[in-house]
Amino acid sequence: MAFHIKDFQTYIYIILMAIGLTLFVISSNDLIFGNKVLIDNGITFKSAGPWNYWIFTLGIIMTILFVYLYAKTMRDVSKFRQLVESDSKYGFIKNIKELEAISQRLGTTYKERLAEAKERWKIK
Repeated sequence: MAFHIKDFQTYIYIILMAIGLTLFVISSNDLIFGNKVLIDNGITFKSAGPWNYWIFTLGIIMTILFVYLYAKTMRDVSKFRQLVESDSKYGFIKNIKELEAISQRLGTTYKERLAEAKERWKIK
């Protein structure tokens, strides 16, 4: 079985979203809130100096980007399941191009599921 990064993209998005959120929280505490509990426990970017603003910006961008990518992937998964599990052969054939595009974006598992659905409906 070959390793494909697309099969793990949702997990990667969640991890990178958590990293971005962590960077955002720590740097916003340093720049805006100044909570002494975090700073006294060494959870700070104060030693980064003026780079703390860049870390803050990176945290915001990473959080927003990976929340969007995760939501987009989950929307694709939901739409794929809805279209593949429909009881209508006409609806399946009508949306076959979209299903192929979604399965291409989501990876090998979804390509296999699409192939099984094509076999079930006897479509080439």
